[in-house]
Amino acid sequence: MFKGKSKYGFFIVTFIGALIIFSMYVFKFINSNEQINEQITILTNNIDLKSESLNLFIIIICAVTLFILFILNYIINKVIFKAISINVDSMKLATSILISYNLEFILANLLVTYMDIKLLFLTIILNLIEIGLIVILLSEELGRNKYKYCAIRLVLVIINATISNFTVIA
Repeated sequence: MFKGKSKYGFFIVTFIGALIIFSMYVFKFINSNEQINEQITILTNNIDLKSESLNLFIIIICAVTLFILFILNYIINKVIFKAISINVDSMKLATSILISYNLEFILANLLVTYMDIKLLFLTIILNLIEIGLIVILLSEELGRNKYKYCAIRLVLVIINATISNFTVIA
């Protein structure tokens, strides 16, 4: 992909891009959800918080959330690759995850803007897209193990959707 210092620069730019797109998605989700919007309005009125401070706070929460999601996804992928005996350059894996995040968050922005879509369904769609993007971006490293990787990730998506569905119902 990239060599030397440029790969770290590309990683940082990709992370910043993912943060901007993810923050846009969060703001769009908040604005399109009347209940959340009302709760935030009540909260800001009760504690006398200015909208600029609230926006900065939401961006900081987005940055922390994105970082945690990235770390978890990185660890999950490393474990899967180790289980199916594949060696992937750490920076290439990290950058591939961030590139897939960028495309996922753009799609999430579009879906939230133009469709009334449930969060669980959106999560499943984005996870499936992420699997496809990772397979495309790391196709050389995966080789014949693409199907094993996809199968393991699909099992994780099903488990995630099942747990999410039961926690929403409960």
